[in-house]
Amino acid sequence: MEENIIIKESELDILYRYILTNFDKLNPEAQGALIDMTYNMGVGWYYDAKGKPRWPKLNEALTNLNLDAAASSIMDSKYYKDTGKRAKENVELIRNGLNRK
Repeated sequence: MEENIIIKESELDILYRYILTNFDKLNPEAQGALIDMTYNMGVGWYYDAKGKPRWPKLNEALTNLNLDAAASSIMDSKYYKDTGKRAKENVELIRNGLNRK
């Protein structure tokens, strides 16, 4: 991902510590893609006000590090349809999120 993403430290902290239990197991490119999604949709994109995942299939896939399923879940979303090239790039970064360079 070539562009720099500015995100508040508190938002990143929420994403890393409270939302994505396996965030630290992903490579930096996949982490960047999830941060970009948070930047694009806001911190509340992942869980609703009651603490339930807005994308249950994505939540399950990321929890299990099933990154093909995570990518498919994103591709089936409004975010993917509305965001275009950026979402396609993020999907590929997440799909390859366990590969270390």
